[in-house]
Amino acid sequence: MRFGLWLYGAVTLLGAIVISDQSSAESKRVALVIGNSAYEHTPPLTNPKNDADDMAVALQGLGFEVFKGVDLKKSEMERTVRDFASALVGSNLGLFFYAGHGLQVNGVNYLVPTDAQLTTSSALDFEMVRLDIVQRAMESESQSNVIILDACRDNPLSRNLARALGTRSTSIGRGLAQFEAGIGTLISFSTQPGNVALDGSGRNSPYTGALVKHIASPAEDLTSVLIKVRNDVISSTASRQVPWDQHALRQPIYLAGKPQETSASSSSMPSNSVLNEIAQAWDATKDTASIAVLETFAQRYKSTIYADLATARIGELRQLQKAPISPSPAAISKPPITDAASCSQADNIQYCVSSALATSGVNRSHYGPRSLSDGDPSTAWVEGAPNDGQGEWIVLSWPSEMALAGLRVVNGYAKSNQIFSKNGRVTRLRLTFSNGQTSSLKLEDRSGEQTLRLTQPVLSGWVKIEIEDAMPGEKYRDTAISELQPLFN
Repeated sequence: MRFGLWLYGAVTLLGAIVISDQSSAESKRVALVIGNSAYEHTPPLTNPKNDADDMAVALQGLGFEVFKGVDLKKSEMERTVRDFASALVGSNLGLFFYAGHGLQVNGVNYLVPTDAQLTTSSALDFEMVRLDIVQRAMESESQSNVIILDACRDNPLSRNLARALGTRSTSIGRGLAQFEAGIGTLISFSTQPGNVALDGSGRNSPYTGALVKHIASPAEDLTSVLIKVRNDVISSTASRQVPWDQHALRQPIYLAGKPQETSASSSSMPSNSVLNEIAQAWDATKDTASIAVLETFAQRYKSTIYADLATARIGELRQLQKAPISPSPAAISKPPITDAASCSQADNIQYCVSSALATSGVNRSHYGPRSLSDGDPSTAWVEGAPNDGQGEWIVLSWPSEMALAGLRVVNGYAKSNQIFSKNGRVTRLRLTFSNGQTSSLKLEDRSGEQTLRLTQPVLSGWVKIEIEDAMPGEKYRDTAISELQPLFN
């Protein structure tokens, strides 16, 4: 029996379904979600990619046709915005979400693509994307619009631009500038105009984390949702960050259904088109690792079988967080670092490597273990052995046993795209833990930060990380890793 037919029968038995007709065919909702993390000429940001992933899932669950872009260069951002504008034609609601670097110059707001350098005075025209262009495209095509900007992070590239502009550098403002909302538009900033927002230390930024949590609140208009978001962010940042919004709406925007639409007669049955819509929303949501997104989905589609599936998935994720594996009786007491070429210390973590590429002069420190924890993509650990690095290793150790949940990695030598492609990159790592267990992790062939999760946390005092497989570089065989950080439960 096909799953869809089984599901229809299951929903029939369940009876009433809670759903708003706002996401039906007669109401066209289109969203563009962009998250830029892997900047090529400044240290990468931790959360925008996760922020974009989780927002895209949440909006799909609310009936939006979602265009998503992650780590976009200038040409890619322009193409994605153009596709979004075309899709907006005839829509009832357009939504634009951006997480990443942004800046203001002479009161004009710019979004920063990942390949921007901002070393010349012409960079504003040739390397940046003006926010007002996105706004004009939305307001010319859609009846109502929402612009959400988690783009006020401290931007090191603005210092490059200040040097290029010289005496005109005073026109570069802090954070984003306040700008006018057109009729039917709501604009939400992650922090007050002219201030800098926090990137956060968890999966999401403080602002996007709160937004994902509340965005599907039933029977509440968007302005009420944003008040909840503001209060959460003020609380989580000790008032250092205060989300801001302004609008010229002509009617309330309900993302998860109007008050009178949130309950239906117990005798009413969902149509096939509604069932298909919910099935598509679950397909987009089911693989997420964000509990907040799953909770949003379960709230949006409560009283359906899919809400039950989302609740079960939440339980699985929470169980993984709480239940580290017990150590093996044959636990190994000391890390195997006697033959290590060199070691360094960072944040109570010892980094030791089996070898490092031999260099001379000032660049020697760029290739050692210290480069794995310095937060600088212009430095990297480059192994110093033949055969594309297979078998070379890094040992991370800490003072006492902790539940290791995964690794945060910047693969290859991520100083620039050119250098990244010239050097070897890791494709698979083999992990050996102090309790004798082993695991294998695959890496993507890209320069941005990657979060590699274990199937469940492992209680361990150290981990040996071996290069199991690698992709040779276009010019050099040396395999590199720019950053490596353990993730504890």
